Amino acid sequence: YRSTQHEHGGWQLFQSSRAMKYITTDKIIYHSPKWRGIEYTWGDLTITNCYVIVNEGFGCDGCTCSPDFDDAITGCITHDALYKALREDPNCPFTRKMADKALLRIMQKDGCKLAWVYYITVRVAGRKHAKYVKKN
Repeated sequence: YRSTQHEHGGWQLFQSSRAMKYITTDKIIYHSPKWRGIEYTWGDLTITNCYVIVNEGFGCDGCTCSPDFDDAITGCITHDALYKALREDPNCPFTRKMADKALLRIMQKDGCKLAWVYYITVRVAGRKHAKYVKKN
């Protein structure tokens, strides 16, 4: 495996499993006034006081259907946690567009030159991945 640290938090890369290729080893924290007024917890995701927090232990596939560049992965992990809440919680208090904007802003802060490409891709193709799926 390969391990690295980012200013937003930490994550580890595991080559063996595609479904959970990345596991957070520290909190990933994103701050934006756009999230003001949302107090929410779902699984490994907490939103409080304008902060979106992906807690330690969250697992995901990284940048779904896109390259996992180092300057993109923190945004992708946060985006995956937000989309997971959108898929699983019918009372989720934020929108897909808010999740997509978080991806863009985190990638821009991390210096990802392709941030707009990732953003446009999730705006066009992300709907089916963020749609609430009722469980039997």
